Amino acid sequence: MTNLRVAYLLLHFPYLTETFIADEIRALQEQGVDVEIISLLAAGSGPVQPNSQALLPAVWYAPDFHEPALWWAQCAMVGRHPLRYFGLLWRLL
Repeated sequence: MTNLRVAYLLLHFPYLTETFIADEIRALQEQGVDVEIISLLAAGSGPVQPNSQALLPAVWYAPDFHEPALWWAQCAMVGRHPLRYFGLLWRLL
């Protein structure tokens, strides 16, 4: 049996009020689930719960909206799969 993989897409992590999510992620990890945390915004400078602190190595931060790498990746996707790209964009808008 292959290991389960789960990704959490969060607006920002760690965040003081996300204790429930941090506890849920820890419980999944204890059961052997491979968990990735994707944070759309960088962590603030506020206090961090100890259980969230332990999860920081698993966090991947999305590039900032003004990051050139983000826009280059968008251009590359348009070049490779224009119908898919604009079809998805149409559904999202």
